[in-house]
Amino acid sequence: MDAGGLLCVRAAVPPGARPPTSPGVVMTEHRPPTPEQPRWACVLCPCRWRRGQWQWRPADPGYLTCADCADRLSTWLREVRDLYAVLDPAGVAGEHGRRGWCSRSPAWDVVLAVTDPRGTTIVHPGDVPSVPAVLAAWAAMIRDLRALTPRPGGVGEHVQLLLDHLPWITRHPWVTDLDIELGELRTWVRRAAGVTTGGRRPSGHCPACGRPVWAPTDPTATTITCPCGQTYHRQDWTRLRTPIPA
Repeated sequence: MDAGGLLCVRAAVPPGARPPTSPGVVMTEHRPPTPEQPRWACVLCPCRWRRGQWQWRPADPGYLTCADCADRLSTWLREVRDLYAVLDPAGVAGEHGRRGWCSRSPAWDVVLAVTDPRGTTIVHPGDVPSVPAVLAAWAAMIRDLRALTPRPGGVGEHVQLLLDHLPWITRHPWVTDLDIELGELRTWVRRAAGVTTGGRRPSGHCPACGRPVWAPTDPTATTITCPCGQTYHRQDWTRLRTPIPA
């Protein structure tokens, strides 16, 4: 090891191969174990190796998270709310096949699971969580801790409560639990909504030609167009799941 903290490893140079700048020597950086997280660090940011040393990102004064992690939680909450709003468990009784309807696919089973309010409220890796049940549990906890009047509501109301109290939430150590569970909800809602890298989800089949139609996941989108040229407005999208006669 040299004086600069770099570990020098001798490497054999194959016959006929061009040797590196220093023949037979490959410089690899020696990294010490990750240090213990200091109290001033953001509880959600990982420790990163930068400029030859481990670095923790500081939390904002008076909070346990940095501004970027707080913004990420806010973005995830809105994404879960908006994607959940486009799920339609009533319209997933089956899939359209070449001769009418066939048995329900695993993708639709996920839709039914994440929209079931009687589902699990504790998120375990690999389990399909119930979005309304998990968010209702978090909303109930916030109302209890802040002595707020209990009130019924759906996913949209629960998300809005969490958004309204997010600055207060990021002052408490259990924000790490919210981060984990919200990440699981986001993963499964995106899967249920069929989110792809192109920002589209399967919406159904075109009644005019029978081709599959993909809707944009952008909540502000108002129309989709089938390859045959037929255009559908947002209020007509659920009609695309209507079975086509065999």
